[in-house]
Amino acid sequence: LATLARPIALVLRHPALVALAACSFLFSAVQVSVTTYLVTYLHETLALTLLAAGAALSVAQLAGVVGRIAWGAIADRGLGPRNTLMLLAILMMVGSVLTALLQSGSPTLVVWAVVGLLGASAIGWNGVYLAAVARQAPPGQAGVATGGTLMFTFMGVVVGSPAFGALASANGSYRVAFAALTVPALAGLALLIRRAVLAAR
Repeated sequence: LATLARPIALVLRHPALVALAACSFLFSAVQVSVTTYLVTYLHETLALTLLAAGAALSVAQLAGVVGRIAWGAIADRGLGPRNTLMLLAILMMVGSVLTALLQSGSPTLVVWAVVGLLGASAIGWNGVYLAAVARQAPPGQAGVATGGTLMFTFMGVVVGSPAFGALASANGSYRVAFAALTVPALAGLALLIRRAVLAAR
């Protein structure tokens, strides 16, 4: 138990790591909701065939894979990890709203563009996040800090999908649930902005 508690204790002693851990909880909740419910939403609400809905999910996942590489390059060569995570949070919000606004009969390329944007951000954030954790970790403690923050990441995975499903069921609408993904993304953005302000003082 002491070995398991050490990474968490390290995170809790450093406010910057706490903020990143909280962001990962929120962002992973968005990610698992997208990957779990996108096909159902496209099939039941937009009346896409299961094949077409599955293809759209593949586009989102591929965009996430490409995004992890592209966002890493952007973070390394200009924005930095924290600012890149802020950009990703904004893109998650935009992608969630656009996904909720898709209509039955939307052209395939439009659907792919929208879910690609959502996938690139909601699925592609992980690498930049891990880089941010490594930068904020005490010297020689990057591995321990990563392990501690990832516990919060996987808590978001556990909570996100049931929460999304409960919201969709309560409202009878997957559109509402997808639009609501802006809330955790906005909360993550607010945490990152707050840390940036504090770091600048």
